[in-house]
Amino acid sequence: GVHGLRTLSIAYNDLEEIAPNAFLALDSLYILNLGYNNISVLDLQSFSGLSGLRRLILTDNNLSSFRIGTFSHLSALEYLDLSNNKIAKLKVIVFYPLGGLTRLNLEGNSFNSLNHNLLVYYLSSLNEINLPNSVLPCGKLTEMLKVFRNKNIKYLPDKDSGVFSSENVEGISCYDRNEESLSRSSLETMLDGVEDAMKVLENAISKVNENLNNYPVDEL
Repeated sequence: GVHGLRTLSIAYNDLEEIAPNAFLALDSLYILNLGYNNISVLDLQSFSGLSGLRRLILTDNNLSSFRIGTFSHLSALEYLDLSNNKIAKLKVIVFYPLGGLTRLNLEGNSFNSLNHNLLVYYLSSLNEINLPNSVLPCGKLTEMLKVFRNKNIKYLPDKDSGVFSSENVEGISCYDRNEESLSRSSLETMLDGVEDAMKVLENAISKVNENLNNYPVDEL
């Protein structure tokens, strides 16, 4: 029956959305392939019930952003493929529940911002990342690759960006710009990090308040 299903592929089906609790009965699912569809938005309950899922493939869809909590049901996930979507700016706080993730594929997107320090903090088990077409300044890209190297994270360039005929760092395309713009980028990244940290703190406070509200009054 479906309760024992380990692998499910519904790729190439022109899906535009994943309904809440769509996979609730598939608690033994190990691999889920949703690639090559037209999915643009994921519901916060789209992956409810998939606590044992190890591999999630979302390649070649129309995803551009993710709500915080999208991956909260996937604590066992080890591989996440978000390649060839329309992600330009990624709030890495969405990866907070994925502490066991070892491989992340982001190639085929066009990031103009990526907080790599928070990324490696949230994804503490990460050992391999496929990088997207970079529209990052070369200085910022160099900082990011240095962090990955220090964390022993293998970084693979996008298949379409590994060219040495234009400005690049280790075959990953980038662009140069003046110091004023670099400073602005650093400030934007710092503010993104503060915003992400505040959201984590707000979630923690909310959980504490919820626990206090559920605590028996006569035991206080």
